[in-house]
Amino acid sequence: MKRTIFFPALIATAVLLAGCETTAPAQKAAAANNAAVAAAQPAASQQARATQVFFRLAQTESASGLSELRLSDGSLWVLPQPVLSRADLASVEPLQTEKGQALVRFGFNQTGARKLSELSRRYQGKLLVLTIADNLVAVPRMREPLTQGAMVVTVASSEQAMAIARAIGGPGSNSQ
Repeated sequence: MKRTIFFPALIATAVLLAGCETTAPAQKAAAANNAAVAAAQPAASQQARATQVFFRLAQTESASGLSELRLSDGSLWVLPQPVLSRADLASVEPLQTEKGQALVRFGFNQTGARKLSELSRRYQGKLLVLTIADNLVAVPRMREPLTQGAMVVTVASSEQAMAIARAIGGPGSNSQ
């Protein structure tokens, strides 16, 4: 059965470093920044609860058991069940390169690191769809095995990187 998933048209220009590449065009950076900022600004009562963070496997070809995620420039086919979640994260840290490129480093706990390593080996070349509070934030490609227990994603701005870290880790925190 084919299911269609519609997320808000908020696409990140995310590049997963250490083995990943971008799948969204650069002109979508502003929309991605707005999505991350919106995800980071829930009401105080919502911030007290854990923000939903999911990583799902995806690909550009249709296949049985995958749900269609329609984007403005095409579709991705996504595994409905998350392969990683907020429970697998140990830390989330906004970073910036010497040249000013904004990044987010996702540090995984022992269980998450094992899952990430296995996933990136088994599904090398596939995409990971990252959603925070049901907002599409990034779509990095796993270009090589990620065996260090961390994943670094390039984002559009320092503000977006900080918003992502706040949305996942809470105000003033770089970790869950």
